[in-house]
Amino acid sequence: MKLGAPSRRHGGRRYIPVVARLEQNVRVASGLSSFVASLGAGLLSVRQERRTYPRPPSWSHQSPLCEPHGPMVRVETRASLQLSNRGANLGVIRWC
Repeated sequence: MKLGAPSRRHGGRRYIPVVARLEQNVRVASGLSSFVASLGAGLLSVRQERRTYPRPPSWSHQSPLCEPHGPMVRVETRASLQLSNRGANLGVIRWC
């Protein structure tokens, strides 16, 4: 899969065992062998930023043998998951 490409995978029953059991129970109780449990659509966004800074020659006042070698590297990763009930047949029911 290309980076940034949308995924059409239904991961609910595969990654959440309770959903797999519920799906199987609904199939047995209803006789609908093709029932697929769905928690809806989701969008997972991951952003990673890497910054590399050169170290100045006199970065430390210690002996040159004790001085750290190589650049300073800072990495930041952010992830967010947005869920939508579009296409869902499982979820929370509000009685308000």
